[in-house]
Amino acid sequence: LPRRVAAMRPQLDRDFVAAGKDPAKLATLETRLLAVLRLKDATFAARQAVCQRLGLILAESSAAKTNTPTAKVLGAMLLDERDSDLARLALDPVPGAAVDALLNGALAKSSGHVRLGLISSIGRRHLAASVPALTQLLADPDGTTATTAARALGEIGTSEAATALQAAKGIPSVVIAHARLQATTRLPAADALRTVRELQADASLPTTLRAAAFRRSL
Repeated sequence: LPRRVAAMRPQLDRDFVAAGKDPAKLATLETRLLAVLRLKDATFAARQAVCQRLGLILAESSAAKTNTPTAKVLGAMLLDERDSDLARLALDPVPGAAVDALLNGALAKSSGHVRLGLISSIGRRHLAASVPALTQLLADPDGTTATTAARALGEIGTSEAATALQAAKGIPSVVIAHARLQATTRLPAADALRTVRELQADASLPTTLRAAAFRRSL
């Protein structure tokens, strides 16, 4: 199998370039890639190569939907300890509500390493629908989960996310401060200015962070 997939890669890449934005050709490529993911004996390298190219196809086609065979396969992979990272490799480049729904739905069912990866993807996508779930995770007994949720809320940067960060307990103040500073890049101007002034005035924070808040206020 590794040799077969390695041999397929150049042709798949050529076919992708040739397909351009043609929906039918992209759909044919998607079906071919999905067939490899369904092979029980597919190696990690094979699945990784497939997911990389599948992400390019889905992003190009802008046709990701929650009820397609591809969405079902990738949705199941999101919750698999072995394949979750590969599923996110395919889904992260794809814009749209369908992928957002897959990630948000998987978050509620996940734990451990899988959940940490999902939180990171959700933060990078600025997924406001996940703010309630992330807010609950700020109180998670696992410190890594709580701090990862805080960082994701900072990346999302809505008013609700900022409020959750300000009310968070039990997470190192520096982590919260960094997340709040990150949120100011997306908050309304008045809220952002108020936040950076609060951070700048907090003598308990490192000088470098307070200086960063000052620069953000300029």
